[in-house]
Amino acid sequence: MSTSDNLRTKLRQADKAAKVAEIYEEYVFSLVKAKRDATHELDEQMLELEARMSANARKQEEEEALVKRYTDSGNWMAAGASRQELVRLFTEYWMLRADETDLFLIKSPIDGERKLLEQQRSEMVDVYWAILDYATRLEQGLLTS
Repeated sequence: MSTSDNLRTKLRQADKAAKVAEIYEEYVFSLVKAKRDATHELDEQMLELEARMSANARKQEEEEALVKRYTDSGNWMAAGASRQELVRLFTEYWMLRADETDLFLIKSPIDGERKLLEQQRSEMVDVYWAILDYATRLEQGLLTS
């Protein structure tokens, strides 16, 4: 086998390796995109929960003011009803906090996986360019032979 044939064989192998690297990079990119979309959706859900918790906190403040006003005026029935609403709002708030914790526990590993996949993708892009550089040098060797 001549040097020229050996270079052609290496060039074909480099071309195949570049195609494999490109396919793998596209595959990893699709995984990264899916993970990014999932974390984005979870972020939106967390923002919605934060808004609901803020609204809940405002309602609790309003109910506390009503309890004080009703108690000061001697309207014990209305004060009792407002206290019941405060208990309901307090329970609702902690249920929202539990939901927020659940979302965080779901999001954290997905985000970690996404970061690892982005690193793998970056490494694969580097490999792809190294293969192309190698193939270019092989082609230049073929032309000078």
